[in-house]
Amino acid sequence: MRPTTSEPRRLRERSPKSADAAEWIWGLLMDKEQNSGNDVRRIGEVGLFSMLREKNVKELANAKFRRVLTSDPHTYNTLKKRVPGR
Repeated sequence: MRPTTSEPRRLRERSPKSADAAEWIWGLLMDKEQNSGNDVRRIGEVGLFSMLREKNVKELANAKFRRVLTSDPHTYNTLKKRVPGR
């Protein structure tokens, strides 16, 4: 089954409710959150990707967490394979 265009939005809306129901302690980086840079890296913008990666590494280093949850598989892949120490 192919996801509809509204499914990512639904997931974003339901995730906090699900986390609360599971009694997770969770938070958002909000304005400190940057694009993972996956798209710019794939089109060859290595410098911009490096800048985004460094900002994300800095913000993630300052955050206290055990796990990162994302609804975007490309962001997951970038964080897993391209961000050091995570």
